[in-house]
Amino acid sequence: MIRPASFWNFLADKYARDPVVDEASYQHKLAKSREYFTHESEILEIGSGTGSTAIWHAPFVKSVLATDISEKMIAISNAKLVNSDINNVVFKLSSIDDLNIEDESLDAVLALSVMHLIKNQDEVIYKIYKMLKPDGVFISSTVCLEDDSKIAKYIAPIGRLIGLILKPLTQKGLKQSLENAGFKIDYSWNPKGSSTTFIIGKK
Repeated sequence: MIRPASFWNFLADKYARDPVVDEASYQHKLAKSREYFTHESEILEIGSGTGSTAIWHAPFVKSVLATDISEKMIAISNAKLVNSDINNVVFKLSSIDDLNIEDESLDAVLALSVMHLIKNQDEVIYKIYKMLKPDGVFISSTVCLEDDSKIAKYIAPIGRLIGLILKPLTQKGLKQSLENAGFKIDYSWNPKGSSTTFIIGKK
């Protein structure tokens, strides 16, 4: 069995080279997220990958702490900061479980293409809720496997075999988990033809 961090280390270079699969949807998510930011916003991104999202958001916020479990992903992210004028982004090697963030200290938490890879989702959602200030937002984009029977049947078992936690989710179930933690669903969107759901929950 491959450990998740090793899996993402192995894929990091390819992940960095490949273009975004659906650029229009990605840009929509960036733009919609920024509607909730100000230049005083302090945000956290979990599962930041090669750092592109954190860097795109940097000019619109006060600070970004971007975390990932892959050393290679963090190294690629930091390389993007070299010779740039970005000074408000920090990339950190960490899982969400290992993060020690003060309660009610953040304006936004981002988790893009992450929640379906987390085993203890309800615990993580509640931990994020506590991190956020009143009216803070949790922005997530999640593959809802159970809403696509082919993915649920064929892809999820492969993910579990190689050591990734691909927990079957439905959009309805994910929204319920957010509401159970105390979030109000402020925005929800599904790219056409995709099993991904983009949700913004407000504290």
